[in-house]
Amino acid sequence: MMLIRVLTGIIGAPIAVAIIYKGGLLLYIIGGILVLIGAYEYYKVVGVVYNPIKSVAMLSIVVYLLGLNYFENRYISFISIFLVILLIIKVLTYPKYTLADIGVTLTGVIYIGEIFSLVLLIRNMPNGFFWVCLIFVSAWGSDTSAYFAGRALGKHKLAPVLSPKKTLEGAIGGVIGAGIMDAIFCGVMHYLGYWTFSLGWTVLIGCICAVLSQLGDLAASSIKREMGIKDFGSLFPGHGGVLDRFDSILLIVPFVYTIVSAL
Repeated sequence: MMLIRVLTGIIGAPIAVAIIYKGGLLLYIIGGILVLIGAYEYYKVVGVVYNPIKSVAMLSIVVYLLGLNYFENRYISFISIFLVILLIIKVLTYPKYTLADIGVTLTGVIYIGEIFSLVLLIRNMPNGFFWVCLIFVSAWGSDTSAYFAGRALGKHKLAPVLSPKKTLEGAIGGVIGAGIMDAIFCGVMHYLGYWTFSLGWTVLIGCICAVLSQLGDLAASSIKREMGIKDFGSLFPGHGGVLDRFDSILLIVPFVYTIVSAL
């Protein structure tokens, strides 16, 4: 399993970097497809316990993706209209959908549709290539470092009920490892002539991203544990589905988007 996981990462990483570097329509199409697959995985999983309004949710995500630049500054209006539509459906079909069903439906649109889409918006911002790469270097650097630090030093459980294999030592190692990888990334980008943020700030932001990455992973684990499943999907060999591979960035993206917007 570990060999398959490593091989998938070795093959996938340069492809991901190339797509992020190219940006534009290619990133938009690939990103949009991943968002829709992730949403499908989410609604399939939560459908084990709840009864989400999948068709309306998926259509809403498609509309949001198609009008991404328009909805960027009108997100509250978009979510408000979507919620109104869900409540109207609840009234017209009562008692088919419960309030919990409405909640998990709305959560999917925000958790996957909106947050994933922020990656596309960040890429289109000034120096977007650097920031999007920093997101993934921090998240995957934290994940890799936490795994090996936990294997070597792990003694104290981080979240014994939620994720029994994660340890406090692994979490700390993940943050330190992410900081080191972010420093290397910043140096390489500078050497290649690309714009970079200052080294100190890059490492600080990267370490915060590493913490958010681990919280994002635990958040996804809480959903899977509640639904009684191991993985959201099986698209990536050794890694699971789209949400299994990208769950660690979901709390990072809004943080980085806020920083870049403020610069």
